[in-house]
Amino acid sequence: MGFGCRNRLGLCVLLLQWSFLSCVVHAESPIRLSFLNQPDMVQDTLEHLKAAGCGDIALKGFHNLIKRQQLRLQIHPDVEARPDGADVFAFDVPAQLYAKGAPGYSDLVHWQTRPNHHALTCFDQALLLLREGPVFADQTMEHFATKHFRRLELFSKGGVKYFKSLTLELPGMASGENFLSPHANYSMMTGLESRSTYELNLALSLRVTRAIPAHYANTEMSLTQLFERKKEWWKRDGLVFSEKLKVVLCHFVDLRGKYIGVDHIGLLVPKESGWIYLEKNGTMNPIVRIDFDQLDHLVDFMALMFEEDRKDPRSPLHSAAFIISINDQLHRVILRKRPT
Repeated sequence: MGFGCRNRLGLCVLLLQWSFLSCVVHAESPIRLSFLNQPDMVQDTLEHLKAAGCGDIALKGFHNLIKRQQLRLQIHPDVEARPDGADVFAFDVPAQLYAKGAPGYSDLVHWQTRPNHHALTCFDQALLLLREGPVFADQTMEHFATKHFRRLELFSKGGVKYFKSLTLELPGMASGENFLSPHANYSMMTGLESRSTYELNLALSLRVTRAIPAHYANTEMSLTQLFERKKEWWKRDGLVFSEKLKVVLCHFVDLRGKYIGVDHIGLLVPKESGWIYLEKNGTMNPIVRIDFDQLDHLVDFMALMFEEDRKDPRSPLHSAAFIISINDQLHRVILRKRPT
């Protein structure tokens, strides 16, 4: 997917002082991580997704992705066994989870053979699950010129990477296919012949970069107003969210270049108590299920994902502000890092 969906280093080594190497599950653990390599966990996940509105074809394709992962992903042999052999790891706070090498979780698992170029992105996986609903956007091409669609190209100069915002024109680059992995890769990994119209429309509405047509300051109030404007654009796209299967988005805002994009997507399913969060953060990282008892823990975990870009002056997102949303609700604003 976007620049942020890729391998990241673990958090500061000071976080490792917590004593959680055994990763033994306790009933009171507020955060639980699974790599979906146990049949009961897979079945439970599929049942929750079906109850949340995912269709049979979507679940078939997602199950095929899980099966492919199970063939290659192994828990490190030196990690202490969990109860009943389950692949569930428990954490008390988001920083502990992130310090295990998220999003690749190199401290917990390894690939028997590395994923190749056919691996899919976070958007491929999320929109696969939404290919038959319950989230959709059926007006992405209507009044196209009013939607402020742009495309980003990545450039490098003197070892520093930066984005350039370019016009997105009809009909070519406006296809949702251009914001997803190649069709051949998708078909090979999921076992499905093609993407649905829902997937393509959602790719355009949720993933596309948009020009910011007015001035917004590097303040929480101003960026909150920008998010309200983005909600208006979504309404023009006919975007309809679902309370049963929520969309988690990590937006980035370049106030100098005057554009807003999306760096990452995940899906959130409510349980009887708490939430199931599903993501695949980058082509080389595993599909994971993370159970959170509190939404604040999920938002805190998402915020940690931006820290590497904020600290790296060579990153094109070094000077960006960030917004974390769940459906059309804003949950966190991270202001642009001021030059030192």
